Amino acid sequence: MNRGTVVITGGAGFLGSHLCDYYISRDWKVIAI
Repeated sequence: MNRGTVVITGGAGFLGSHLCDYYISRDWKVIAI
């Protein structure tokens, strides 16, 4: 079940990519810009 949606700006950068991995592993829907 999806917990929610998070928008991450800079998803291709170092911190952004780690944030994407973090939220995806916890079953969040991630929108990276």
